[in-house]
Amino acid sequence: MPLPSTRVIGPGWSDHHRPAATGSQTATVRITRAATTGTTGEDGTWTPPVRTTVYDGTARISPHTSEQRFVVVGERRTVFSDFLVAIRWDAAPIQVDDLVEVTEAVDPGLVGLVLRVEDVEGGSEQWERLLVATELLAQGGP
Repeated sequence: MPLPSTRVIGPGWSDHHRPAATGSQTATVRITRAATTGTTGEDGTWTPPVRTTVYDGTARISPHTSEQRFVVVGERRTVFSDFLVAIRWDAAPIQVDDLVEVTEAVDPGLVGLVLRVEDVEGGSEQWERLLVATELLAQGGP
């Protein structure tokens, strides 16, 4: 319980701690958003939408859950892995369905990983933007 006329978390708490959070971001990501709708040509060829970069900078990536979800369609199993992606606080707003591509990471297995933003988490005190993102991995076999 704080003393009268005081707060447990003082003003400026988040501003003060943001540099430490940013310093823990050892990966680099590029986040893109569809800028147009895709089109289907007269011959039925699909042209995906043009994408615009909304963030290109540091990040911290960690598993969001230890559980993997999957669905089986025919003989193909698709695994869904969730990750928590933390980016700089002052980043442009990120939206659900934006794509996160890992361009650099200490773990070489993460480089090239593409995730789809499922949620942008909020809180009363924040030092970084927190994104919940899902990777789709297709695995053959039953």
